[in-house]
Amino acid sequence: MILILSFSVLTFITSLICTLVIINNENARTEMNSNKVIAKNNTYISSYITYKEPNTFTVENLQPGQTFNRTFTITNNSSKETKYNIYWENIYSNWGNANMYGIIHPEEFTYTINCTNGEKTEPKQVPIDNEDDIILENITLTTNKTDICTITLTFNKKEETDQSYNLEKKFTGTYIIKLQK
Repeated sequence: MILILSFSVLTFITSLICTLVIINNENARTEMNSNKVIAKNNTYISSYITYKEPNTFTVENLQPGQTFNRTFTITNNSSKETKYNIYWENIYSNWGNANMYGIIHPEEFTYTINCTNGEKTEPKQVPIDNEDDIILENITLTTNKTDICTITLTFNKKEETDQSYNLEKKFTGTYIIKLQK
């Protein structure tokens, strides 16, 4: 009899604990501004990055006017807004090297970034070393949102200008997205 009573009490306590856990998790969900948001705890934290193409550019022997694009997404399924930075690393470039006539025009090779959250850059010179590596920083991504960003590299064509001095140039660089804690 004591064994049956002990088993019944243990079953009741286990059922009560499971019920409380389910109620607590359901209370973590609320509706705010017609968007479902996790609001009370960190049960469902998730932020991730998806590179739709390789995140390394390796371009050489470009022609004036030629462009290259890479697209990636950053998704925040967290109960909190998150911030992220985008920067270059592993840069190799000879765009800063003069040709045999001493001509150098690295400003003709630029990049831009455009994101669906409105973040963007004006055309910036593609870095020639790892010192100018920041693309964008401290970008806020709100709860349950996804940013889609595209980086575009362009060899800017100058009308009526011989740009053959840059035809044998090469650039290799990896863009990195780092979520801040």
